[in-house]
Amino acid sequence: MQKEKTQVTISEGTINVSNYGEVLAQVNNLDLVSFEEDGGYQGNYCAVLSDDERLFYYVDSYGSCSGCDWLEDARIDGTDEIPYKEALDYCQDLKPKFVVPKNMPLEVTSLGEYEGFSLEGYKPKDHG
Repeated sequence: MQKEKTQVTISEGTINVSNYGEVLAQVNNLDLVSFEEDGGYQGNYCAVLSDDERLFYYVDSYGSCSGCDWLEDARIDGTDEIPYKEALDYCQDLKPKFVVPKNMPLEVTSLGEYEGFSLEGYKPKDHG
């Protein structure tokens, strides 16, 4: 897995994030290792985060508009800025699906699928 740099900043009670992985990383003070969605207008995402010893696999759903997607609704004036308190509230009850030692990551069997689980409804992206 290639580690992505999380670009988040806290200023005046807001954070600047572009996806759920960055929200989870910022709120939980973890590093974002990878983030993927199943590719549809709505569906599931998997965010892999880490600390010094463990990997945390978060799986949850996303929507296509502010009426059915928390992150889209939380955005301030269509930007990537969201209120930090709303991010805390969102993450409060969201727990990782898997927590494994950092030296024993789940094996990626194909894009969107890991040994033991897959993103429900995942459709491969057309790379051609």
